Amino acid sequence: MPWREFQEKVASLFRDLGCSAEVEASVKGVRATHKIDVWVVFERFGLEHRWVVECKDWGTPVPKEKVLALKTAVDDVGADKGLLVAESGFQPGAFAAATSTNVLLTTFANLQALAESDVQSVILEDLERRVITLSSRAGAFLNTDRGAKTSVMMRARPGVDMNDYLKIQALLSILEGGFRSVKVGRFPALVGINFDTGRGKAAMSKREFIELSGETIEYVNAWVTAQEAAIESARRGGKEST
Repeated sequence: MPWREFQEKVASLFRDLGCSAEVEASVKGVRATHKIDVWVVFERFGLEHRWVVECKDWGTPVPKEKVLALKTAVDDVGADKGLLVAESGFQPGAFAAATSTNVLLTTFANLQALAESDVQSVILEDLERRVITLSSRAGAFLNTDRGAKTSVMMRARPGVDMNDYLKIQALLSILEGGFRSVKVGRFPALVGINFDTGRGKAAMSKREFIELSGETIEYVNAWVTAQEAAIESARRGGKEST
């Protein structure tokens, strides 16, 4: 059946992007259980995202009633986004109904371009949020000593290696700059540095930046977690004053 083939075609697109995509899924909402053409779920770094995708392989433009029905389903199941994929376009009222909502109206060809960009944007937001969190956690690894008058001295807390701390701060700073570059489409975007050679690691595309920055973030997270454990161990051993 052509309409079922169309659903599978859309689902395959999301699967190729690393998402879970279930065709004709039954999803329970607050008020009802909804039969959804393609139920897309993907998780990145602990955050789950859910999209409702409706597929209309019709010979006529889709009316606004279908947009309103999709919006209702999206809200009821608590999805993050709704997509209505139609090969024959949409009536003017459909576009009006989707304006300023989390429902996107698109053809399959446009979806191919938009889906990857949309998923990448979500992933990049999650990664950048992790970098901000790691910077905050690492910032707690220094104590501030106030000297005479206005002098201030920073020293590592017991259990923290100051040289490693400076390297981690350099990695975080490079990542923050890389995210700024990616947002404006400027490549290569730096994602790290080889401390032995002093050469930076760079990505040439969003996809590559996501992959390489994810590796750097995991490395930084492992170091930060280990240092937090070392600080706690030093505290329990009575080596750090309160």
